[in-house]
Amino acid sequence: MAVIRLPMIRRLLNSIKWILISNWDVNYNVPMVRISIFPIRAFEVDYIPGFESDIQDFLDRYGPLTDDNILSVHFMDGIGGKYYCVDYNTDEFAKGFAPWMFNQSELYYKYFSIIRQAVRADLGAYTPKRIGHFDLIKKYQHHFGFEHHLDKRNAQLVSDILHIMRVQGRELDYNMSGFFKPDCGEMYPSRFIQGMAAIIGVPFVLGSDAHSVADVAKVWD
Repeated sequence: MAVIRLPMIRRLLNSIKWILISNWDVNYNVPMVRISIFPIRAFEVDYIPGFESDIQDFLDRYGPLTDDNILSVHFMDGIGGKYYCVDYNTDEFAKGFAPWMFNQSELYYKYFSIIRQAVRADLGAYTPKRIGHFDLIKKYQHHFGFEHHLDKRNAQLVSDILHIMRVQGRELDYNMSGFFKPDCGEMYPSRFIQGMAAIIGVPFVLGSDAHSVADVAKVWD
């Protein structure tokens, strides 16, 4: 993947296409499970620092036509102040974030700091309520040998974000796609962050992050 510069990101925001996701209403009855699927119109909206007005313009325009939206962070500034995708592939990751590759604490802190900016950002009346794949930065943790646990500094930052989210009445996306990523092997967010969210009082919504019908089926197999 080529380096994504800020003007390119602006064009990306202006060319986002409709996506259709499924809102899962799962009713557990013993001994059967009844699953009702309700298609809704929604966006997964990228938060990129410095583009708050562009994001709000997009949400103001299309928010009234949607039923639900998710706010996520996929891009982070790396070498030379250029933006790189954190979940495209390992080569892109290593190239873009080379100065931080041997300092996991700084790398993760950098990512979670953008998450904090995202939850603090005023994106208008249609600001997404849910934060997507909260710790996506760990997608290649096995490949790069990152530790599973958060150090004290990052744990405190995550706690601060979750407290902000609780006050705002926001939700976490419990994203199961990480289970099927060989270099991740666990859902987003981690069980540790799930535990923090439960204690702090931030609710969650299960999601498959499915990019195909087959991906939806994986979750329920």
